[in-house]
Amino acid sequence: MSVMKAYFLGTFKLEYKGKTLTFNDYHSLQITKFIAYLIKNRKKKIFNSEIADVLYKDKTTSDPINALKALVYRTRTVLKQGLGEDNFIISSKGIYHWNPEIEVILDLEELENYKNMAIESDNKIEYYEKCLSLYGGHVLPMISGESWVDMDDSYVESTILSTMIILLDYYFENNLSSKFRELSKKVLEIDPYNEGVHYHVMSDYLRDGKEELAKKYYEQVAAMFNKNLGIAPSSKLQQLIEGQTKMDFDELKSYVHNNNEVNLAFEASPDVFKDLCLIESKRIRRSKKDAFIVNLTIKIKNKDVHNKDFINAILESTASLLKNAIMTKLRSGDCFTQVGKDRFLVLIYCDPVYIDGVIKRIVDTFYILDKYRRVDVEYTAQDIRDLITED
Repeated sequence: MSVMKAYFLGTFKLEYKGKTLTFNDYHSLQITKFIAYLIKNRKKKIFNSEIADVLYKDKTTSDPINALKALVYRTRTVLKQGLGEDNFIISSKGIYHWNPEIEVILDLEELENYKNMAIESDNKIEYYEKCLSLYGGHVLPMISGESWVDMDDSYVESTILSTMIILLDYYFENNLSSKFRELSKKVLEIDPYNEGVHYHVMSDYLRDGKEELAKKYYEQVAAMFNKNLGIAPSSKLQQLIEGQTKMDFDELKSYVHNNNEVNLAFEASPDVFKDLCLIESKRIRRSKKDAFIVNLTIKIKNKDVHNKDFINAILESTASLLKNAIMTKLRSGDCFTQVGKDRFLVLIYCDPVYIDGVIKRIVDTFYILDKYRRVDVEYTAQDIRDLITED
């Protein structure tokens, strides 16, 4: 059986019997769609009506079946000129399929195989690195916008981002600085607001005794967050640079003065959040104000993902984005805390009729930030008065 190698990541290229065919050899989007669709679905026979719907969904022709026949002729000519005389496309009675005698090794499928091998193997890092080495960019970028292409692209981008974060944690923990620094740049190109990655980058500088570089890096991150999101980085990043602050009246006065005008929700530690809820539950008895405790939980969309490393990588990345959405879409009087990797608790002051709208604003902003839509966000809201137990 003859073997063809097909590349969809960042390009379109076919290699067969020492010959190569690329998109630049013929410059036809329709031919690319047709070949790629047949290869992707090479294990099944496809009716001409299905292919016509894929290729001519914008109704650019009044007779898609005949247009398809003409395209098949042109495609066979391109394949023959570029790769030889073999019969790559089989057709019979309105059905088309890839020739099963020509085995195809597709980079998309290789990437998935390496990911699965990493999950099952004791030598995970080797296979995660092989998975990452296959990534050349977006799936079939010349025909992006096709639903079946974009679906694959979203999955690949999410997989690669999770793989990068797993490797990044490994490189950092094992002090593989050159690999860590090279990969961290790639991760932040895809996920620029991932505070976990920024924290590791700053920690890497500090570990090497490069305190000034760490401070400069923090200033750049803070400026980016402020310009693009209207928020400051989390206290975790600030404390890494500033260290523990003293707590006297002057320090408290300075802190209140500098932060009083910041129009953002307040991020508290879980213990501080509990104390705030205790205070508010007591104060609410003497007030007509309404307050709610909202539980926001992240759920992985892909139910087939069971690997702990992948799940943790996705949760780390998306939790950072959800925190940004919470901070920007709540008022400065509201506060929140992160509980574990997948959950936030939020203390919100508002009328009961508005609570769903407030949460919807947060969730909608989060989905804009998480362009790969890797997770769903679920929530419940409970009146803070329910925390009060009467004697």
